Amino acid sequence: MRDATDGAAAAVRGAPGSSWRSRLFGRDAGGVFRGMLTLATGGVAAKLVGLATIPVITRLYTPAQMGVFTTFVALVAVLAPLATLRYLTVLPVPRRDATAANLLALNLCILLLVSIVLGLTAASVGPRLLAAASLDALAPYALLIAPAVALAALYETLSLWSVRHKAYRPLAVSQAGQAMLGSALKIGLGLAGLKPAGLLIGQLAQQGGGSLWLLGSGARALRTHRRRIRWPTMAKLARHFRDMPRYRLPSHLLMMASLQGPAIFAAQVFGMDTAGQLGLALTTMAVPITLLGTSTGNAYFAEISAIGRNEPARVLAITRAVTRRLLVLAAPPTLALAVAGPWLFATVFGASWAPAGEFARLLSIYLMFQFVSSPLANALTLFRRQDLFFRMNAVRFALVAATFLVAAGSGWSAGRTVLVYAVLMALHYAISNRVIYGVIRHHIPGDGR
Repeated sequence: MRDATDGAAAAVRGAPGSSWRSRLFGRDAGGVFRGMLTLATGGVAAKLVGLATIPVITRLYTPAQMGVFTTFVALVAVLAPLATLRYLTVLPVPRRDATAANLLALNLCILLLVSIVLGLTAASVGPRLLAAASLDALAPYALLIAPAVALAALYETLSLWSVRHKAYRPLAVSQAGQAMLGSALKIGLGLAGLKPAGLLIGQLAQQGGGSLWLLGSGARALRTHRRRIRWPTMAKLARHFRDMPRYRLPSHLLMMASLQGPAIFAAQVFGMDTAGQLGLALTTMAVPITLLGTSTGNAYFAEISAIGRNEPARVLAITRAVTRRLLVLAAPPTLALAVAGPWLFATVFGASWAPAGEFARLLSIYLMFQFVSSPLANALTLFRRQDLFFRMNAVRFALVAATFLVAAGSGWSAGRTVLVYAVLMALHYAISNRVIYGVIRHHIPGDGR
């Protein structure tokens, strides 16, 4: 079996003297990077629109108003996994389209039910809950939380349905389209003086617009297989993939809480102004992750799902190739933020945003590690190690929460808090990557490493 591993790795590397094109699009990793490039086309357009409009937005809205927006988006991101109980994660897995259509219907039914419950909760006690969480500034916008959660979950569901069919082009178009719609509304409403509500409304329209681009494919599948979509089948699938709500949901909740926690905790501990500065830094940090890391993760998952668990040697070879190339891609943005973060932020976004550049410089410590870890985590889904994914995210959330709790209790400055957070995250992502490799190797008979 070691020979199979070496052979697969050699195929990824390419024969001596092969061109860079053949090495990049070789047999094993080629599908990943062809899909990545298609998705990245839409991602590039979306991020270019976002980057081009952020300097306008930061001059229209104050750091405190941006803090309200950042905290709102973070809260929605934490709640969104509840809308499908993470059954959407396995949409690419079923071999038969009829089975996948039942799984899609299951996700949509759960999404509708959870959205209704969340909407009723927000209408009745939403402002009081936000005030109890020291997020009083969000209270006027409590009724926007439920539709924002529903639209975010719907877009993710339809995105994974597109990934299942390797419909990368429509997905890329949706990414670009939603970015243009959201950015235009944020700027237009800001110019009209609707602050910070313009940011929140723009975000809602952005998620809804992206979903509209992808609705066609999902609707066709439901119509085509409508006679095979049955409640007993959906219930059977819910039981078969029960690891999703049992392990994947809590682990994803912890993952989102740890990713979005800094913005929420910053608002609670340091106020909305600091939350806005940190939010801009985190947004900038997310550009390479969203642009290439997420695209690679979707394409990587599609390819290893097609290969299956029965060929772990090929999965390992693809994982190695993807890791090497992600490290190369992550190096330039990491160095740029580390060397010139404050100057870049003050120049691009305005002098009042220089503190965000200082935060970005500190956060760059873990950027490369996160850039690699995010796509590779999909291997845990393939090998059904949701329990391990849960433990990894539980540790990460504990580190994030402990950092900000200690900061609040000890009177740390925001800068010191972010530095400690960045160092801990770098260590966490580095260890997580080694664990993922260990899971893949464990399934290769005779691999003793």
